[in-house]
Amino acid sequence: MIPTRLRLRNFMSYGETGGWLDFAAFRVACLCGDNGHGKSALLEAITWVLWGRSRARTEDELLQHGKLEMEVEYTFSVGSDSYSVLRKRSRRGGRQPSATILELNLVDDDRLTPLTEDSVDRTQRKIAELVKVDYETFVNSAFIRQGHDDEFTIKTPAERKRLLGKLLGFDEYEELERRARAASAAANAERNALTASIREYDAALARRTDIERDLADAEDIVVAAEETRARAEANAQQWRERESQMSLLAQELTNLRQSRERIAVELAGLEADLVAVTTEIAQHQALLDRKTTIEAAFRRLGVAREEEAQFAAAAAVTLSLQSEFAALDREWNAAREAVASEHAVIARRLTEYESIVAELSLREATLAQANTRLAAIEADEARRVEADRVARDAETDATRLRTVNAALLKDMEELKHRIDLVAHAEALCPLCARPLNAEGRAAAEARIRSDGKTLGDSHRQNDERIRELVEAARASAEIAARLARVIHTRSAVQRALATAERARDEAIATRDLIEGTRAEVARLTDALASGSFAPDVSARRRAVGASLAATVYDADRHARVRQEIASLAPVEREQAVLARAGEAIASAESRRASLLGLIASRRDEIESSGARERQFVAATVDLPTVTAALRDADARTFAASQAANDARVRVGAARAQVAHLDEVAELRVSRAADAERLSADRQVYDDLAAAFGKNGIQAMLIENTLPEIERQANDVLARLTDGQLTLSIETKRDVRGGAVAQETLDIRVSDAYGTRAYEMYSGGEAFRINFAIRVALSKLLAHRAGAELQMLVIDEGFGTQDATGRERIVEAITAIQSDFEKILVVTHVEELKDSFPVRIDVVKDASGSKVIASVA
Repeated sequence: MIPTRLRLRNFMSYGETGGWLDFAAFRVACLCGDNGHGKSALLEAITWVLWGRSRARTEDELLQHGKLEMEVEYTFSVGSDSYSVLRKRSRRGGRQPSATILELNLVDDDRLTPLTEDSVDRTQRKIAELVKVDYETFVNSAFIRQGHDDEFTIKTPAERKRLLGKLLGFDEYEELERRARAASAAANAERNALTASIREYDAALARRTDIERDLADAEDIVVAAEETRARAEANAQQWRERESQMSLLAQELTNLRQSRERIAVELAGLEADLVAVTTEIAQHQALLDRKTTIEAAFRRLGVAREEEAQFAAAAAVTLSLQSEFAALDREWNAAREAVASEHAVIARRLTEYESIVAELSLREATLAQANTRLAAIEADEARRVEADRVARDAETDATRLRTVNAALLKDMEELKHRIDLVAHAEALCPLCARPLNAEGRAAAEARIRSDGKTLGDSHRQNDERIRELVEAARASAEIAARLARVIHTRSAVQRALATAERARDEAIATRDLIEGTRAEVARLTDALASGSFAPDVSARRRAVGASLAATVYDADRHARVRQEIASLAPVEREQAVLARAGEAIASAESRRASLLGLIASRRDEIESSGARERQFVAATVDLPTVTAALRDADARTFAASQAANDARVRVGAARAQVAHLDEVAELRVSRAADAERLSADRQVYDDLAAAFGKNGIQAMLIENTLPEIERQANDVLARLTDGQLTLSIETKRDVRGGAVAQETLDIRVSDAYGTRAYEMYSGGEAFRINFAIRVALSKLLAHRAGAELQMLVIDEGFGTQDATGRERIVEAITAIQSDFEKILVVTHVEELKDSFPVRIDVVKDASGSKVIASVA
């Protein structure tokens, strides 16, 4: 995995904007900024977007204070493909839980192809398959988090071994071991099941004699039951034939009664029709008696309808004029509202223009202040450069004097040795090599001491000068740091200067617009006062109003005419009925005569059916007795059939059991052979599980890998300690009592005083050891087959190192940069910020953290 871009929004100290890091712009870079400004947050964002994990206790703690949602987008490449991961977190109100969205896309130029699964968990597994490393492995190797540089070394030996197994891809061997053990367990379970089946088969075969005896008994019962069923069925047939004859007579009796009921219903209907016809004749005769009154009312209805038509025409003209006047009135009011609205808009614009012009002098003053601040910052930049130069020169001079003093100390030691030689009784002259007498020894010793004093004075003078230079370098560095913090505000001052220039130019341009705007306001004010807008609409509105006033229409009279027409409406129907009243009376009299004849006929038919009903009743009086006897005969037949069927079922079951026992005998032979085969398979799977386990292939691979890790770690450690420390990794530990050596993963460190366990080191030495091991693990991960993680992140940790230690760490990082595609060093230590080819600055203001520059 090679990172390409990282974008943060509302994540930890980052707000809506400013969280953007372009990895494509560098190979090795230093991420700089004060503590708490958001350097580590950029790296926490990578682990959160990829694995949903970080140093926070809960995901909601990562959300910037006061915000309800956050998101991180991370683009990276694996091989020749590029991918984008977007993780969002929303915090809802009330008791609703927070929601997470995770998206994965394949990036091809500017096109995105969605690879997101149907759930967050399934998408997370797909991301893990792409990067081929989990969170624990990442933070224990490629990502040296702030305060966690000893993440690997402080673990127990067992945990170290487990983590190293992950780096070496032992997941596959663990999966093979699990599958082999599962297969062994399955084979054992299947063999146990077969053994139980064989025991069941033996128990079943032992019952064969009893089952064959039951089969013979059941066949005898079938024969006897069939004879009983035949006798019962013959008796039932005799009763069934007699019952059938009586049932036919009973059905005819039922049909006769139903026919008589239908005739009675028809007779009642005919009698009701006779009453209705008689009533109709009376109604038509009463209508003929009112003929004169109905005809007079019908004529008045015609006159009223003619009056209503005249009133309706006048009403239509009035309604049309009213509608037209209302439309023109709305149009006139809309025109007035439009002019008034335009007047209000231009008046507000004039007020804004006047306010902007009134601020012209203030904006010019603000511009002058910004220019003055920018000039001061430029001057501070020149002072910072000079302070940096003075600090570097002082440090260089101090270093040179330390070298001189080291040589002086060696010379002084040599003089001390010469004094000891001269003081010896048989001492020789250091110049002519001849023996010295007492006077010669004293003179030689005096000369040597004089030379030693001269060297000592020079050494003390150099020490004093070194202290002065160190103090001067420290003071200059403090001045440079203080000025650098001021210079950091240059971008803000430049933005303020640009804003002030735009504000001044806006005020000057607005001043030229005021006069024209004032004239437009005056014109619109006059139009509203005089009503001179929309002259065509005003003229048409007055004309329609005059026409409406001249129209005559009596709405009350119109309503009275409508009421009279409604009251006379029934007369129209009576007039139509009156014209046909004579013919209707004649037709009704004819129907009445016909109904009287039909009624007499139906009464005769009812009397005749009564005599036939009495005959059928006498013939079917014994039907219930016959039906009961038939049910009893059928019951005996059914019982005999049921007994025969039950016996046949027993026969079938017994025969099936005998056939089943034949199959069981064959299956027992087959299952016994399968059980022997499964026992052999289980032994094979047990052997495979042991081979794939931690003490098999995995242990062998770790033994083969550790020398490479030791070599890589010692290569880095040699650069960091000038060859004073070396380490070794031991996989076996002797135990007391002569027992077999214990499996372990201990780290032993050797220095000038001997070999000790890693746990005995602390401070700067422990950091260098941790750093060397972590770099070795990262290089192992970068080159491991199947892994695509080619980045190294070092977050802080340099505070424990002196200047020499920091220089050696920088040299070590530079030396290994070809092994990684991206190396990112995070620090706030000033001495390291300019030690790398690319520097990325992170600052923090009221809106949050921002990545403001990337300087090569």
